[in-house]
Amino acid sequence: MVEHLVSIVKKELTELVRDQKFIAGLAVTIAMFPLLGAFMGGVFRSAREGGVVIGVIDRDWGSYSKALREALSVNATIVYISELDEARSGEIDAIVVIPRGFTKNLSEGRRGVIEVYAVLEGASLSAGIKASRALRIIEAAGSVLSLKLVEGTGLDPEFLMRPVSTRMLTIYKGRVISVNPAYITGIVMGQAATVPWVTFMLVIMTAQLAVTSMALEKENKTLEFLLSQPVSRTTILAGKLIA
Repeated sequence: MVEHLVSIVKKELTELVRDQKFIAGLAVTIAMFPLLGAFMGGVFRSAREGGVVIGVIDRDWGSYSKALREALSVNATIVYISELDEARSGEIDAIVVIPRGFTKNLSEGRRGVIEVYAVLEGASLSAGIKASRALRIIEAAGSVLSLKLVEGTGLDPEFLMRPVSTRMLTIYKGRVISVNPAYITGIVMGQAATVPWVTFMLVIMTAQLAVTSMALEKENKTLEFLLSQPVSRTTILAGKLIA
């Protein structure tokens, strides 16, 4: 049985090498992965390197709304607008609406509420990345405003906001390494997400090639001869799959 299996594998490999269509298809498939990676990398790179534009509707114009606008302008370009409809031009990634009484509420120890709108002109990946960047910048600006509020108490704002400083280390296979565990888990999660997809694609391609090979055997009138030999059908199919 092993000899028969080896013979079928050699036969299939020889036919695959001689098949110009298979070689061309394999070359195209192999070339698609780096091209796809380069395309996705370009999309992420352009979305990261491109500036973030945040539209601000300030209906308060108080000291704390000014501090919030200044914090936003550190990492984004601020555009002052009066209505939400002005964001339809496609140049604004997010809108922050500062309501009236924002500064008064914070000054009196009440929570200030702002409205944040993510502007998506389409379902493209780059648009989603830029909108996510804008939302992170807005969250960071809120943290800056928290520090400003703490400064008014005369206490150390860094200590109150971050009373505990954490140094992240990892014990990997009994060894202590100065690496944040999030970095390692990120790599593991990336591999865990990639391997099943690659395996799935390989299984689909293998099955497709095996079915195509069986069809060619029938078309070339060699399937009957192959089945007439003292070789089980399982061995024939296994040989094609291995090849």
